[in-house]
Amino acid sequence: SLRMAVSVQSRASTTAEAAEPAVDRLTADLDVLENVLAALRGVEALRAASTCSSFASALTAQHLWEGYYQREFAHCGFEFSNTNPHERYRLAHGRSTLRHAEWVRGGLAPGEERSSGYAVSGSAGPRQGATSCALSLAGGCVAVYGGWTNVGIRRDLHILSPTTEGEWGWSQVALWSPRQGPARAAYGPTITACEDADGGSARLLVVGGTTAGGYRGITGSLHTIRLREADDPPARFEAEWESEACHDGPPRAYHTCVLLAGGHADHTGGHAD
Repeated sequence: SLRMAVSVQSRASTTAEAAEPAVDRLTADLDVLENVLAALRGVEALRAASTCSSFASALTAQHLWEGYYQREFAHCGFEFSNTNPHERYRLAHGRSTLRHAEWVRGGLAPGEERSSGYAVSGSAGPRQGATSCALSLAGGCVAVYGGWTNVGIRRDLHILSPTTEGEWGWSQVALWSPRQGPARAAYGPTITACEDADGGSARLLVVGGTTAGGYRGITGSLHTIRLREADDPPARFEAEWESEACHDGPPRAYHTCVLLAGGHADHTGGHAD
């Protein structure tokens, strides 16, 4: 078996050594290399360029990108001004990708028959400035908090989750704190999920937001919502609202939040008073 292993290794080395001169010959002749790249699609050429510096250098030739664009996107009728062929190809590829995207609508309007998409029971109601996050709780769900509606600023929490019928349904969850009473009404905050290791509950961090009309009353306060699956049906979820004892950050609304490794939350941008 030792002789066999040495033999296999020897053949592999010989094959690799034989391949290297072929690659060297290809990259040494620029005309041949450009002809090879020109036979590819633009995205394929980019993948090739990521494996070889000679390929990447050859792809700086703008006539290659002009050829990719003419072959792949000339029929699309895109219009670009003051862009080189490489940039024009990049923009066209992005637009073409968006053209192939498809929205799948969930839920039905009153009296509408179901044709496609996912059926959704219930509703969180129309609102703007609400904030949401996805969780793995209950087989995967989405939490939606607060927002501005036709009856004012909301302090409610709605959960969109799979139902026993294999579709989706909305559940409104009461938000209350034994020590602090009802949740704070706000629009334009962020909500970030910090899920427990056991998967049975999660903390939702609510930061900032606007507490009065006209984008006034912007706050930097931090609150948490402890969300868990309910033990007693028909309620599917239970939640408790708490104000966290910490120094408020700078007031902001309509900002973004990203949960980083180590439990840190990075808040960026937004609107201030």
